[in-house]
Amino acid sequence: MTNGAKYNAPESRRAPPTRANGLQRQLIEDALVGCSLVNLLYLGIWVLLFAATTAEAFYLAVGPVHYVAALLTVFAGGVLAALAGQLVRRSPRPVQNALRMAFLASTLIVLNQLRKSTGTTLGELQRFAMPVLHAIGKPGMAVVALVIAALAVRFAFPLSRAYRVALLVFLSFVM
Repeated sequence: MTNGAKYNAPESRRAPPTRANGLQRQLIEDALVGCSLVNLLYLGIWVLLFAATTAEAFYLAVGPVHYVAALLTVFAGGVLAALAGQLVRRSPRPVQNALRMAFLASTLIVLNQLRKSTGTTLGELQRFAMPVLHAIGKPGMAVVALVIAALAVRFAFPLSRAYRVALLVFLSFVM
């Protein structure tokens, strides 16, 4: 300490957070979520490429070009998701809410891909659903569907955030 000056801790070498840093971080997060979503949508293709034991794979001449093409498609989907995320953030609130619901509806597509890749048939799902349908009847199922839809609309923001986090968790499977 010289001249009565107090000792100051060394300043952090990082630049202070700015709006540009936040936008860049959001853009990267959107791209990663998009890569993860496209990767899950391509689950059937990955099964075909990595486990070439299906009847279709016998007739395909799978080579390194196919793997690179699939990876490039996953990354292109990430770029498109990042650009779409920026457009959504700049749109009016009602449009954002509608697109948030569409994003949540994409979970059904991903779940169907997971169902197909695990070999779960609709008969196995119906074995579970039919006793429930017989117990509450068709009007009861309609009420349950409306309640689920109302809850999805009411909690669209936290559900979409949770879906984004789940997709970020699945990001480790992209490569």
